[in-house]
Amino acid sequence: MFSDGALPPKQDPFLKQEEGKWKPHPSLILKSDGAANYTTTDLATLAFRLQTWQPDEIVYVTDGRQQLHFQQLFAIFPPLASRGQGKAGARLVRFHSSARTADPSKPAPAKQ
Repeated sequence: MFSDGALPPKQDPFLKQEEGKWKPHPSLILKSDGAANYTTTDLATLAFRLQTWQPDEIVYVTDGRQQLHFQQLFAIFPPLASRGQGKAGARLVRFHSSARTADPSKPAPAKQ
C-alpha cells in the first residue's frame, strides 16, 4: 500500500523522510511469493473480529516500537471495511508504551 497523497507528508504513514526528501515507505500486505507478514495477519484478525463480534471499538496496547506498523494498518483498514470486510463504523484505538530496563539504551525483551 502506497501513499495516496491525501495527507501532509509528516502525517502520512506511507512516506518517510530521508536526506531531506520524502520517499515512499509502503506497507506490504502480501509478499510476492504469497507469504503472509504481520500486516497480512493483523488485517485478517481485524476483519475476523469485526465480522464475528461487531464491536464499536477495538483497543490495541502495543510497544512503542510498533507505532508505524499500526499507523499503516489503521490507514489500510477503512477502505477494506467499506468493501464488506468488516464493520465500517468500528473505532480503532492504539496506545503504545515503552517498557523500561535497567539500561535505558536497551529495549525491554518481548517476553519477561
